[in-house]
Amino acid sequence: MTVVAPILTSAEMRAAEKAAMARGIAGAVLMERAGHAVLEAVRAHWPARFWAPGQAAVLAGPGNNGGDGYVIARLLLREGWDVRLFALDPARALPPDAAAARTAFEAAGGRVEPLAAFGPDMARGRLVFDAVFGTGLARPIPLVVARALDAAAAGGAGLVAVDILSGLDADTGALLAPADMAAVADLTVTFEAPRRGHYLGEGPKRTRGLAIRPIGIAEDVAALAARETGVLGEIRAGTVPLEAPVPRDPLVHKYQRGHLLVIGGGSGKGGAARLAARAALRFGAGLVTLGVPAAAIGENAARLDAVMLTTCESGEDLARTVRERKIAAIVIGPGLGRDARGRALLEAALAADLPLVLDADALSLMAERTRSFFARLRDHPLRRRIVLTPHMGEFRRLFPRLLPADGRPIDRVALAGQAAEEAGAVVVLKRAATLVAVSGARPLLHPALYERAAPWLATAGAGDVLSGMIGALLAAGREGREAAAVAIWCHVEAARLHGPGLVAEDLERMLPAILSRLLEGGVPAGRPGEKISPAEEG
Repeated sequence: MTVVAPILTSAEMRAAEKAAMARGIAGAVLMERAGHAVLEAVRAHWPARFWAPGQAAVLAGPGNNGGDGYVIARLLLREGWDVRLFALDPARALPPDAAAARTAFEAAGGRVEPLAAFGPDMARGRLVFDAVFGTGLARPIPLVVARALDAAAAGGAGLVAVDILSGLDADTGALLAPADMAAVADLTVTFEAPRRGHYLGEGPKRTRGLAIRPIGIAEDVAALAARETGVLGEIRAGTVPLEAPVPRDPLVHKYQRGHLLVIGGGSGKGGAARLAARAALRFGAGLVTLGVPAAAIGENAARLDAVMLTTCESGEDLARTVRERKIAAIVIGPGLGRDARGRALLEAALAADLPLVLDADALSLMAERTRSFFARLRDHPLRRRIVLTPHMGEFRRLFPRLLPADGRPIDRVALAGQAAEEAGAVVVLKRAATLVAVSGARPLLHPALYERAAPWLATAGAGDVLSGMIGALLAAGREGREAAAVAIWCHVEAARLHGPGLVAEDLERMLPAILSRLLEGGVPAGRPGEKISPAEEG
């Protein structure tokens, strides 16, 4: 059973707010709470700089995001701040709640100036709040808004985005602003749950920190996520099922933990498969066998001890190994090679009717005949325990028909879901924000961003380690989607535990510490989320 926290689209957040208002929470109350939440987040982010009254500028838009800005400005005035507010369209009629917030700001002594008047000189020494456009933006922003945001950056101001930086599509992270807009928010504050655009596309590039603050509608968000299975789920600390990588039964034996077969390449090309094999053994597989050509047995024997070796030259060799060694799952692709041997072994792996991890060279071989391979995967008896792990380059080769041909921004959530439908398997689309998709189940995302950033994970061999970790959980009996979720979280956690200077070999060495912490319950719980039942897992 997997527990996830929701990542919302703009429409989903509006639906949650509407549900909250239907049960008696006024829109004006939500706006007031949002203003207070932003200031609390700012003080937590810059405790020494912004506790005492200072100077602030608020950039307000024509909708309810602008209303949040008017609340922020009024609260700062009340605390003794020097506040200037610049509105995109001062003469335009605001929605009722935002209009009331503006009236209250003016009654407190505030004055509204046109946004075009805001420049770098007005930003110097000020904390600037971007409350121009929130999460509902669907078209390019006016040039005056982009220039105001750039002026804040040029003036050296601390820039705080309310909900999301103006000019970002909150659903895809696409930039809806001039390409030369340089503004980056120092802090983005959003409410109850992140939006997809905080993690996708330009979103992570356009903010240095993300704070998620409650405004009293958590139950409405949770109800929406439980009801709508298309809501994206975030894999977080404390939300993955952590009991499986570590055996708890004192009577368990290695054969109950599963025997994984990793298919490797020829002489001088075995490093990727060795990384996968050792990681699998660390991560819970009871036994791991590495299958390589006869000429490569010696070099692998010199590098491996607990991992067993077998000759695997042909499809017949693979079938024999599966039969004789009671193999429970297969990892194929890392260092495999794209020659006749690789093709034959890929065919044999698919014919073995076992759970599979298909990575690297296996994906490139599949790209040669995608229609044929995908048809076989869709007919596979264990298709929900077959995991494809492409990075974006491999994804483009495998699923070229899914990519927009007209230069439109890519919606990676939709792409991953469509790919899972087409392939008939679990698709893990790897990036800093890694997506897990399978037909008929909630899509999942793990963002190695903000407080969980691990940029040193971008190193050769890290993906091979992940494939081995997923394979270990498949061998132990896990469903593919869940195996991927657990492995992805632990993979990033291992990288974060090590820190900069990481090489792929370090990841498997970090796994014992990660597993020990999980066994002891030492990982803090993430945000409350809803549980995905085994029935939904399929």
